[in-house]
Amino acid sequence: MKATFDIPEDLYRSAKARSALEGRTLRAVVIELFQNWMCNEPDPPVQMPEAPGPEELAEFPWLAISQKYIKPGISSEMEDIRVSIARGWATETNENLSKNDAK
Repeated sequence: MKATFDIPEDLYRSAKARSALEGRTLRAVVIELFQNWMCNEPDPPVQMPEAPGPEELAEFPWLAISQKYIKPGISSEMEDIRVSIARGWATETNENLSKNDAK
């Protein structure tokens, strides 16, 4: 099956160069990446923090500040933050590339 992916040009060039240095095709590298990814167990769902209760707020008043930042469905785990930043960067890059292609 054939598939088309839009990836950042610098990433493509780096992957193409490395695969050539290793004497492999980029296709072989992509297949290996997909196979490795499919063999791994999916990460368990992230448990979202709950808002502090009255007892916790009484004991730790500074937790009240955190209430405006704790939102359902949003994780504060560092890896989730990194993934979110990477997705945002990829989306922005893709939009910029599309704008440049349109010119």
